[in-house]
Amino acid sequence: MPEIGLSTVHINRWLTNMAIRYRQEKEEFVALQVFPQIPVDNASDDYLVFQRDAWMRNDFPRRGMSEEPAYDAYVTETQKFSCTERALQHRLDDRITKNADDPVQPDLRATEFLEERALIGMDAEWCSKYFEASEWKTTWEGLSGTASESGKTYEQFNKAGTEPILFFGNRADEMQETTGRRPNVLVLGAKAYTGLRNNKELVERIKYISQQEPALVGKRAMAAAFEVDKILVARAVYNAAQEGAGETMKFIADPKSALLCYAPSGPSIDTPSAGYTFAWTNLVPGIDGATAGVLYSGRLESAWTNWYAMRTAYDLKKTSESLGIFFSKVVA
Repeated sequence: MPEIGLSTVHINRWLTNMAIRYRQEKEEFVALQVFPQIPVDNASDDYLVFQRDAWMRNDFPRRGMSEEPAYDAYVTETQKFSCTERALQHRLDDRITKNADDPVQPDLRATEFLEERALIGMDAEWCSKYFEASEWKTTWEGLSGTASESGKTYEQFNKAGTEPILFFGNRADEMQETTGRRPNVLVLGAKAYTGLRNNKELVERIKYISQQEPALVGKRAMAAAFEVDKILVARAVYNAAQEGAGETMKFIADPKSALLCYAPSGPSIDTPSAGYTFAWTNLVPGIDGATAGVLYSGRLESAWTNWYAMRTAYDLKKTSESLGIFFSKVVA
């Protein structure tokens, strides 16, 4: 005698309280967190640079009786920024939106999809301009064997007996001695961060800094140990494969590198910075608010289709090669 089967009494539907979607946390992206943003009215303009040498010189001479004071002056130069527009669009035919079940929510997913792509693009560009040894005046390389300060090399910090607090403190002293500014931001690749937070010397030192998390070396405790305002970990990933090929997932930033730099909390006439993000807000209003772009939407009536677009225009500009120190091969 035939029996009623499971497929007869139930039609499979999507669950409405869960789905699997790969989206990264925004704090994993560093491009909008390191250097200040400056809203600008035009695609390109100049900015003024006061050369440092005259301002820092120890030369304040005595004046003889009835003599004119000695004369000195400072020199300025002009640098340029140039913003480039970037945009990506996603379209939804009415047949998709009207027929979609929960939890697809195609309109919401369109905005999230575009934002994720914008964040990945900005971090990739940030890393190409800032997270590279060739971009900075001072660079250091980690070695698994004997290192020497004269050769700008150091022992990798996943090796027993290394002292990262002393090492980075010495580098901060050197920057302050040559620029008058002490670095206040440390950007770490994912593996560099993991190696440092498990460094025995650092763990022991942080026991006396953080009583709330004695077994865990967190970013705030590490920042206190290194005497910087913040530590940022560049852990965002991307798919390096071409469309249609199998996935090749990688960290956007070199996971074993680090950047120690000076960056003020906001733009200033009187304060230098290793870099700035010039946001062309006259073209795309709103992109100076720590966002990767501005979302636009509209309707193609002739195609019965809604469109969404993420648009931005900016220039990631290194403004002082002396206010950043780059470290490669922090760990093995």
